[in-house]
Amino acid sequence: MELERDLKQDIRFQQGFEQATAVFEGLAKEWRAIERGIAGLPDDDLSEADRGKLQLWQQVNIHLSEHEFAFSMAYEGGPEGLKRYLRGTANGHVKNFGVNDWRTALFRGLAVCDPFCNGGFVKALGIISSSEALAPPVAAI
Repeated sequence: MELERDLKQDIRFQQGFEQATAVFEGLAKEWRAIERGIAGLPDDDLSEADRGKLQLWQQVNIHLSEHEFAFSMAYEGGPEGLKRYLRGTANGHVKNFGVNDWRTALFRGLAVCDPFCNGGFVKALGIISSSEALAPPVAAI
């Protein structure tokens, strides 16, 4: 009975990990589509599939931006500090949204994504430093 429960849990984790991988791959594709102008089209011009993909992209973007400050704070403990935060948040998402929810899968996937945890989150989220935010604007030439 316990082996069966553990096996089901492993399968759910694997499904979540696969879902996170698919989300990452999808994000890269969607970003390219957005850059090509798909986001600028009126909703009527988007296929239902494209509209769904765009909505997922927007949800992921919003969700990650809500954690921007926490990512920066956790990263003060280095990549391992950020990984601990991501794993802890994923565990919280399991309680709140379920093991197979996209938010759970996303944070589990990010926790094992070395480029993200080694500081790539700064570029991915477009985080600017406080000195950049306080710098005077550059005059247009």
